[in-house]
Amino acid sequence: MEDPREKFLQAEAQAEQLVNQLTELKQKAEGHARAEKSLADVRDSLVSMIDEISASSETVRSVVSKLGEIGTPEILEVLGKVQEGISEASTQMADDHDRLSEEMGARLARLERFVWGTLGASMILVILSVIILIRGGA
Repeated sequence: MEDPREKFLQAEAQAEQLVNQLTELKQKAEGHARAEKSLADVRDSLVSMIDEISASSETVRSVVSKLGEIGTPEILEVLGKVQEGISEASTQMADDHDRLSEEMGARLARLERFVWGTLGASMILVILSVIILIRGGA
């Protein structure tokens, strides 16, 4: 026959094991509850973000539609042509500037030669005048 004390110790060990298993089960259940709440929070955030993105997409669609209605593609085409015209005009102005610079340089060189020639001729006339005055006065 078994000793009642031994039966009691076995029952106590089984009760302790049962308490440990119940504690473990409770912790797992709480962990699952936290995970479920966390997933619900994520789901709610995703639903909110989807609603916001949907509203933004509708706004963008509306803006694109309005831009099409007011002729944005045509405006952009005209702006492109204006930009090409400005670029061509700028190139032409640069070419004209270079050509005028060359012409002005050549004209200034001729003017400088003329001034030096005139100065030289004036000096010769002054020298001749001085010589004539000196000879005529002598």
